[in-house]
Amino acid sequence: MSREARVRGLLTRYGDKAVWNGQTFGVHLWPVTEGAGPNKLYHCVAPASFLPYLGDTVECLGKTYTVYKVEGEILEGERLYTTAILALCDEWGR
Repeated sequence: MSREARVRGLLTRYGDKAVWNGQTFGVHLWPVTEGAGPNKLYHCVAPASFLPYLGDTVECLGKTYTVYKVEGEILEGERLYTTAILALCDEWGR
């Protein structure tokens, strides 16, 4: 089993379900505590196959988020997981 598959398995088992682009992923979300300002920002760790573009929307835990930043974590040439910063949308989806 690859390291990426292990990370994906842990996120699927212990993470929350998120929907992006019609696909469901296991993710882990937690709030950004410093410099969050009026818009609520959240860290997101997701499987390597989670590859949203900036501005895409993600639904998780009954809320909608906009992708603010996306990066991939790579170890020895293998993409292990995706990290992102998500901004919580208001009730009008902005």
